[in-house]
Amino acid sequence: MKKEKQYIPIKQDIEVASIVRTLLGEIEHQCLPLFELWDDPQKTEYKGTFNPIRIITPILEVAAEIEYPNEPRLLIEKLNVPESKISWFMFRHGLSHSIRPFNIKYNGETYGWGIKQFLGVHHISAEKIIMISPRKLLDDLKIYLEGFLYEQRKISIQTGVEFLNHNNL
Repeated sequence: MKKEKQYIPIKQDIEVASIVRTLLGEIEHQCLPLFELWDDPQKTEYKGTFNPIRIITPILEVAAEIEYPNEPRLLIEKLNVPESKISWFMFRHGLSHSIRPFNIKYNGETYGWGIKQFLGVHHISAEKIIMISPRKLLDDLKIYLEGFLYEQRKISIQTGVEFLNHNNL
């Protein structure tokens, strides 16, 4: 039995340039400082954790709304992440709903994914492990976003939710 949706999204039309400035600010003031801690060989407590890159998924989701509403996988395809259809699903769900990456079966093959803790190219290993370089993803995303810095067109962005049935909260 499918659970009835308890809320509807509240959306607002916002100028693309405004969204881009906000996202670039998040990258500059949230992502990059976390990545610097992650890269610091003296900060061993950050090794092996995915926390510094979890912040990328909501940024990618909002950035995708500029050209690919509700289709972040199309944005990561444009950013040259291999097997974007399954990469986005594994990356987003693996980071949002798990403390470790998980596998996916697709077309009879089992794929896993991993994170490079250094700047490098995204690739698929012989063992069907999709390796994502968050630093490259972030650098490519910044370049992508900078292309929209002066875009005056408005797009509809979710800014909240309205609960439908207050008794079931």
